[in-house]
Amino acid sequence: MTEEQMTNRPKTYQLDTFNELHGRGMSIEDICLMYIKTIEDDFHLTIDEIVDYLQCSDRYVRNEILPYVEHIRINQVARSMLMKYAKEHDEPNELYKKRILFSLSSFHKFFLKNTIYSKAYIRFYMADFDFEVME
Repeated sequence: MTEEQMTNRPKTYQLDTFNELHGRGMSIEDICLMYIKTIEDDFHLTIDEIVDYLQCSDRYVRNEILPYVEHIRINQVARSMLMKYAKEHDEPNELYKKRILFSLSSFHKFFLKNTIYSKAYIRFYMADFDFEVME
């Protein structure tokens, strides 16, 4: 990818696949519950899990998968609220520490739509073999 393409690439919060969770005017507990419900419902796939599954780099996931798969971002304010909520309610969850979480169902759809199975064959002709081998 050229430097010009990188600078013209939309930010993740500008993508159609970015699901913004609006918490304005809500209590801290309601915001935490909204995030928790969203994470439990479908947004519990991490970049690290995709990297392990596809055996690719973190950068590849951010550049080639993130723009096409629904995801949420947990900003620093929401992360600290979630960690505090988890500590108070004795509900620790490692996902609260992540910045980006993908929709598992959206990832499955993307993966199935964009996966190609190919099988290579090599054709050998009799003329390719030495006469001695064919006897």
